Amino acid sequence: MAIRSPLAASRGGHGRPRYVSNDGHGQWCAVFPSGKHVTIDPGRVRNYPGFNGDSPPTAALYAAVAGAVDATTVIDAGAGCGEGAALLQRHHARVLAVDCDEQAVGYGRLFAPNVAWSQADLANLSGVASADLVCVVDVLTHLREPGPALCALRSRVAARGRLFVAEARAVPSQQLRAPQRRGYCRTELVAALTRAGFRIERSVPVGSEFISLLAEPDETPASSTLVEAVARMKEVGAGEDSQLREQLEICQRTGRAGIVVEASLMLAELACKAGDHDLAMGQLERLVERRPRDGRVWSALSNVARQRGGVEQAWHFAVQATDVDPGCYVANLSLALSAQLARRPDAVEAWGYVARLCPAEVAPVARLARVAAERGDYKTGIVAFERLLSYANEPNLEVNTTLGWLLLMDGQLGSAMHHATRTLFRDPHCDGAAELLTALSGCCPQLVPDA
Repeated sequence: MAIRSPLAASRGGHGRPRYVSNDGHGQWCAVFPSGKHVTIDPGRVRNYPGFNGDSPPTAALYAAVAGAVDATTVIDAGAGCGEGAALLQRHHARVLAVDCDEQAVGYGRLFAPNVAWSQADLANLSGVASADLVCVVDVLTHLREPGPALCALRSRVAARGRLFVAEARAVPSQQLRAPQRRGYCRTELVAALTRAGFRIERSVPVGSEFISLLAEPDETPASSTLVEAVARMKEVGAGEDSQLREQLEICQRTGRAGIVVEASLMLAELACKAGDHDLAMGQLERLVERRPRDGRVWSALSNVARQRGGVEQAWHFAVQATDVDPGCYVANLSLALSAQLARRPDAVEAWGYVARLCPAEVAPVARLARVAAERGDYKTGIVAFERLLSYANEPNLEVNTTLGWLLLMDGQLGSAMHHATRTLFRDPHCDGAAELLTALSGCCPQLVPDA
């Protein structure tokens, strides 16, 4: 998407800059009334006040919580340019804005000079004091795994404090731009908060593009046990572990619905990994009676049915999962897996939804490309892999090589050669890239160096 002309941001508001194009090629600079200037990123990473870029405005989300929660001290975690922190500062005595990006902090200190600023990673906030209110707005959407950040933020919420979370709502038809990795459905966001030790207090409705929740630290022993079980499951995997099973059974016996759901899903996963599909199915059938609108539960039922060889039953459960929770990633994943197993003609479409929900994940993109290629459609995989590469901080040689093969099959020989030579430059011993180069040599020898 081309960057549109910025609005006249310098009019109205303390510290508001004007925006100047550096070179006419999408590079912009914020020039403040003091004469100081900061280079800005006009992409999806953050919204700048008065600049009409790719990132959605978030001021209304901060306005919904500012002053509505009794809080003297506030942390704006992942504060970006500081527009939200400045709004919070009008309603609360002390506001600390935290962001890991040096450019964002530099802009924020000029835009919101009355706010305290700290450059830190959200997963490591040991040097940050606790606060009565912690805000996380349009941040988790950029993270591959929200758990570490949420657990770190849990330790920064003061006793009887609150956490405000607002994240982009996931829809299967979405077209995300790097670095935005995913959106959230409500059940997935609630699950992430529950597994990090929070209890949902209420929703905070603000339009339709974001899911906004107010949560509080869950101080019950069951919540602490669940947090420990989640960490242990990451360490030991889903294999047999008596201590982990005991922790989850303790959680399952509590009266807290959210904790029971997460513990039951994890116990079913353990049973399935151990090969006890009947036990897993029993766990999930009881759970779905309590949570019929949770797509993750129907998805888990589909996964168990698929592993038992019940193709039609797996498809039925997966359809139910996406019907009740259309934006749920795992629901769409189970639908795609079931469609591929049943060799349904809509398997490509199903994998396309999965890849759009999480375009930065290699596995679903590779599945989409494979299923589409089996039908003679190489362009679908090419588009998905090119989007995937936009997320890579480091070159992914396997992805580059696979994309090169797809380009070759689609007849785009020059582009295929580019990816083959680029990969071999970084790793001269990459067999896949060498085979691709050999294939290109056979197709069009004049393209191959020294052929």
